[in-house]
Amino acid sequence: MEEFEKFIGDDVILQKALYLTTKESMTPAEWNAYQQSIKHEMDNRAAEKFKLEEAEEKGMRKGKAEGKRDIALKMLKRNRLVDEIIEDTGLSTGEIQSLKDSIK
Repeated sequence: MEEFEKFIGDDVILQKALYLTTKESMTPAEWNAYQQSIKHEMDNRAAEKFKLEEAEEKGMRKGKAEGKRDIALKMLKRNRLVDEIIEDTGLSTGEIQSLKDSIK
């Protein structure tokens, strides 16, 4: 069955034909089990997609935060004012102080 589904892909007409052919060849109990397996597969795919999107968002946030720290470090090494660094990066005074301490 999976081979047919891969072959059919996104073709709606072929999907409908497979659906009707499958339904006609099954008993009601088999059909219910088949429907449950499809629902389970769709739920799994949705959960995987959600996890991937969350991981991507987390990675983007982490990358932005690291970028801000890198910029702040460069500014500190150039003896820029802390207020200027806060304004340009959005980092807190404590975060900048921590970066300052790491340079020494």
